[in-house]
Amino acid sequence: MSIYAYWYLLDCLYADRRDRSILFWKSLPISDTATVLAKLIVALIAIPLVYFAASDAASLLAAFVLSVRAHAQLGNALWQPRIWLQLQVIWLYVIATTAIWYLPVTGWLLLVSAWARRAVMLWSILPPLAVILAERVFIGTHACLSVIGGRLFDYPFRAFHANETPVIWSGHWQPDAPWTPPTLGQLLDPVGFLTSPATLIGALIGAVLIAAAIRVRKQRPDS
Repeated sequence: MSIYAYWYLLDCLYADRRDRSILFWKSLPISDTATVLAKLIVALIAIPLVYFAASDAASLLAAFVLSVRAHAQLGNALWQPRIWLQLQVIWLYVIATTAIWYLPVTGWLLLVSAWARRAVMLWSILPPLAVILAERVFIGTHACLSVIGGRLFDYPFRAFHANETPVIWSGHWQPDAPWTPPTLGQLLDPVGFLTSPATLIGALIGAVLIAAAIRVRKQRPDS
């Protein structure tokens, strides 16, 4: 899902200019702002919804097949409506919070897609990499690497309670320890996430990058 969303964001505005379909879209009474925001919503909301729906369907089908073919005890253990409903809440929470947390990343990809004439994937990677290397060589620090790495990989620890973060993320798994699924209140941390300075600053930077992508799309001579 992440790979497809990454490629979609890089290609959505670039492809319009490459195949000249942008001329058709600009002939319609649709603003560049609406076009860019629509593509943003597809990447952040529509694609995750489709993938999570497919995941739900696959898990239900697998549970049904196992419950039919396996013993009754195993089948009953697979059908837990309360846990399944909680999972749907978690899916929606993940979609909403990842859309906010990764807004700087999606804004940057949209800006590259609106600006680059070719090699959009390289342009999405090389500038951040150049900044990281320049800081390391000339200053001897790695603040940019920490910021970018934190934005890419720190989402689980920001959106969920640290003491209930899934063991696959926390690295504290104990094979012999009993484990029961935490409740939604123990797992989700919406207040802490929404009030975090990292979330608010990231959302602001993302909004600036998206506005820049809209402006570039309006002013590009090949548009």
